[in-house]
Amino acid sequence: MKKKDFTRIIPVVLTILMVFATSSIASEAPIQPGGPFITPEQEVSRDSILTFDEIEAILMKLEGISKGKMELKTVGYTTFGEPLYAAVVGTGPLRMWIQGRIHGNEPFGAEASLSILTSLLNSKKGLLDKMTFIIIPCYNPDGSNLNQRGNAARVDLNRNWYPSYSQPESKAFYYVWADFKPHYAIDLHHQGTYFLADEEGNDTNKMTTFSIGIPVWPQYLDPWVWDTNRRMAVVGYEAVLKLGFCNPSRYPLINIHTAVVSSMMLGSPGPLGEDAGWKTAAMFFENRSVGQKSRGYIIRQMVVGVEAIIDAIASGELDSVDPAGWDDIPDRGSTISTSDKWPNDWAED
Repeated sequence: MKKKDFTRIIPVVLTILMVFATSSIASEAPIQPGGPFITPEQEVSRDSILTFDEIEAILMKLEGISKGKMELKTVGYTTFGEPLYAAVVGTGPLRMWIQGRIHGNEPFGAEASLSILTSLLNSKKGLLDKMTFIIIPCYNPDGSNLNQRGNAARVDLNRNWYPSYSQPESKAFYYVWADFKPHYAIDLHHQGTYFLADEEGNDTNKMTTFSIGIPVWPQYLDPWVWDTNRRMAVVGYEAVLKLGFCNPSRYPLINIHTAVVSSMMLGSPGPLGEDAGWKTAAMFFENRSVGQKSRGYIIRQMVVGVEAIIDAIASGELDSVDPAGWDDIPDRGSTISTSDKWPNDWAED
């Protein structure tokens, strides 16, 4: 495998670690109602997005300073020879899987995952005797390096579990899941820019920056999986709603059985037809995709949502959440594609 020179990025890594060590990423300037959004003339910079080399260096640094609390596992390699990393932290009986950047052009799940990992090694280390985590900040290194949705073969890795498993990433991470047998899982994604819908399903003049989804219809799921998914969704929604700026919403109910968390929920067979004998309560977050001006709050809403769910699991409070609260989460409305949807005084340059 290729050797990498980390000397170029060590200053960047140290700066990022100082930010992450605060346990949650601070919000940027106060968010205006409904904004900010990308105007037609705005040029979006990608300079703030972590490269895979930077993600790798942060993971290695965290393992080194964790005093044995974290193990960084290389579980396989991509087509281009990049290592597939899974960070293991904790010793508790409740097991949770968190993954980011399965789509290479959906970047900030990696930053959110690293922030959550850092919190577990610092301010939330008291949870580690109650829970064990596998955290995968970058599921798709090749796609991330290429800034494309799919991997090196342009395959959508989130449609490549059962029955396909045609890609090295899919095979490797399936066996990690089957061995770890997590009780809970969250997949961090990005989506476009959408309105929030009202109770009648009509668009409001509010922008949603955060949606919560369950990718399998309830009739295909064990009742306990469906209920646990909805409880997790309610906890995440209520936590993010308190932030006051993102108008969280419910992602349209979809039924995609080949996705990673879908296969986890269904307990689907493995690449060779293996039966893991396990099912995981799993869901996904979709966060607005936008440029550097919105980086801070987009990462923050992911971290807040995931950490609220972690706290509810660790404390036992998740079991007392009413899953019917899922029905009270507002629907995601239609897409916003141009800035003329918004009053001029809400615009951000």
